[in-house]
Amino acid sequence: MPGATADGARLRALLAGELTFSGDFPRVRTLIDEALSTARGVDDRRALADVLSSVSNALLGSADTASERWALSAELVRLADELADPQHQFYAALWRYTCAVQVGDVDEMDLNLQRLQTVSEDVGQPTMRWASLYNGSVRAHLAGDLARAEALALESGGLGHETGQTDALMIVGVQLFAVRHEQGRLDELVDIIAQRAAENPGVPTLQGTLAFTYSELGRIDDAAAIFEPVAQDDFAVLPFDVAWIPGMSRYAEVAARLGAVDAAVSIYDKLVPYRDQIVSSVLTVNGSVERILGVLAATLERWELADRHFAAASEVHERIAAPLFLARTWMNWGRALTSRGDEERGRDRLERAAELARQHDGAAIEREAAGLLAGQVSA
Repeated sequence: MPGATADGARLRALLAGELTFSGDFPRVRTLIDEALSTARGVDDRRALADVLSSVSNALLGSADTASERWALSAELVRLADELADPQHQFYAALWRYTCAVQVGDVDEMDLNLQRLQTVSEDVGQPTMRWASLYNGSVRAHLAGDLARAEALALESGGLGHETGQTDALMIVGVQLFAVRHEQGRLDELVDIIAQRAAENPGVPTLQGTLAFTYSELGRIDDAAAIFEPVAQDDFAVLPFDVAWIPGMSRYAEVAARLGAVDAAVSIYDKLVPYRDQIVSSVLTVNGSVERILGVLAATLERWELADRHFAAASEVHERIAAPLFLARTWMNWGRALTSRGDEERGRDRLERAAELARQHDGAAIEREAAGLLAGQVSA
């Protein structure tokens, strides 16, 4: 292979990383395979570590790479520790942590988040500190600590701005959106999101976020105006990268609010292969895919299937200690049970959802669950 040297491997991996979100993953895949093959064929552990780090980034260009990234991140952690190189250790921990969130491995999340924080403090590199902060925000949200999630997001945004990080504003924006959603405060953001979506009509994630926001605020006609053309094209507008599962999950919840049965069938079939994953874009987290599948199954009135998905989601959220996502699962389940006339079990789930959400300042869940209990929100 031409360029079959350590530097050639590095260059291929770097190019793959630059093309991560180009929409040409077959090309990225070729570059990744060539880079890994070359790096493993030369006797240069530092070059292999460089390649593994760049490849871990490039693999975010496909939604189908979680297991591969998980395996490569373990290899990178071992290699970085052998090299005792702080920069390699930092990026090894970064890629291991993001994978751990997606596969729901709490021990690995906490171990590698701590490594991120320790290395960034020891090295004193602002970019490392910035990354450890916004990743800490994701962990805090998962743990149900919204105040900490918000504080870390804002701190990361300030540091990112001060140090010229081009993604800083975008990252703090999506993380604050996640917090405001839990707090029942999306009304504070809807006009800003609508403006950004109008300014960037070709950014599908913005359109999906706006449709979701409208649906959560009860603006069903506005949500449908965005949702229906996307659904008619079978959601092809969403790039099949790391943001695809979160994007499809947003549209799944819009489909449920709209009662869009045909779209619910399509989204269900697309998401079911990923049922064992946590919905994560790297920058945000939205609980188990099982919960989303339960919402879709309930929309289709496939009640026993919905029960199985909600039970599975509950088990995941209990295992990973994700109280707000557990409360949301119980609320969705309670709604489904009530819809089919199982009032006693439905009330039990809704009461548990409201109480757990209240303990973690999850006003949106608490309010919706209370409305369902009072019969004020349509089941």
